[in-house]
Amino acid sequence: MSSSSFESQVPSLINVGVEESNSNVEVVSEDKLKNSVNTYDNFHNQNDHAVKVGLFGSDIEDAIKDPETVVFNQENEYGDVITPLLVPAERLEWYNIDLLSRTYGTDKKFYYYTHPPISNNSDTRSFAQSLLKQKLDEGSVIFFDKYQNEDVKSVNLLEDLGPDYEIENLGGGDKKRTANTYIGPVAVKGVADIKNSPPLIKVFQSEVEHGEVSENPDNGVSFAEVIKGDDAKRMWEIYKNPFDELGAEHPAITGFDEQGFADILQDPEVVKIINRVDGKISTLCVFVQDFDHCPWYNKEYFKENYAEYYDTNNILIFPGIVSDEQMRGNNYSLKVIDLATNMLAKRDSNFLVTFECTETSSEYIPTIVTSAVSNSGVAEIIGLEKPISITEYKAVKKVTS
Repeated sequence: MSSSSFESQVPSLINVGVEESNSNVEVVSEDKLKNSVNTYDNFHNQNDHAVKVGLFGSDIEDAIKDPETVVFNQENEYGDVITPLLVPAERLEWYNIDLLSRTYGTDKKFYYYTHPPISNNSDTRSFAQSLLKQKLDEGSVIFFDKYQNEDVKSVNLLEDLGPDYEIENLGGGDKKRTANTYIGPVAVKGVADIKNSPPLIKVFQSEVEHGEVSENPDNGVSFAEVIKGDDAKRMWEIYKNPFDELGAEHPAITGFDEQGFADILQDPEVVKIINRVDGKISTLCVFVQDFDHCPWYNKEYFKENYAEYYDTNNILIFPGIVSDEQMRGNNYSLKVIDLATNMLAKRDSNFLVTFECTETSSEYIPTIVTSAVSNSGVAEIIGLEKPISITEYKAVKKVTS
């Protein structure tokens, strides 16, 4: 198979206005596959908030090529494309299959609704709804994420299925499980500009080289370009338990899997701030400056709404901070954020911090970040009093008598 003639078998559910086929399998050219992926991705880049809903990254192409994905062809303002509609939940590593099974039963089939770009054409929308109803009538449960208090036509497709189908909070009951996105501008004292500045790790290395900051391999706070070996194993042990506990009742997996975590630890482009006690790492804080490391963040949103920060590479994504449960109570988290803030201040530019929380961690993470930045004495952060965006998780099922 040549690279210029990629073919994939995709269930071909032909929509009104698209040439009929006698087969339920369509041979998809590389160009059509690429156009379909770009159409979907561009739609979400243009319409999503800071953190995306739907598919992102390699999941888009994987879903279109997957014979278990419910797809259909449509020809609309976006072109002649294959549109992914429902993806089997087990294909998506970010979702909590255990919570779905505990809530709705282990015998259920779960599909994630992809928020596809849907034509305003009534025939197209009716056809897509017929596919949704077919899966629900078979007993499947469809789940989806949505921005709170926002009317979106892709969501309306699910909300207009009729009285035989009901939408509830994912997980059941009255509890709303959410993902809350925070964005906070950081003003460095004595700095008025937002400008191109060196990466954080380069600033730290320069400070160590010139004796401005000491780096003790046994005790205290420092930066690490790469963490591997026994340190990496220990960090996974420290990281896994609290994130497992935090995410046990949440629809989305709240941390990295083991391989993803190992990749972060070994990537020198990811800023890692650690605290050691008697040679052992007690605390890890991670910052990312490259959106490609976090494809669920919508860089087009930041490019449009925070252009000055985006254009000068002054946006820091904060995936999380974790401490050894046996060493808590020593303010190590505050110390690592304090060092990060002091080093960032030496870049001589103001910057922006963004991070996500569950409805549970929202009760303390924004406070920790605000306090640590303020206590550094070199900067102040604003805007973390409330999230700029809230994503809710819902489930659709057929009404039973």
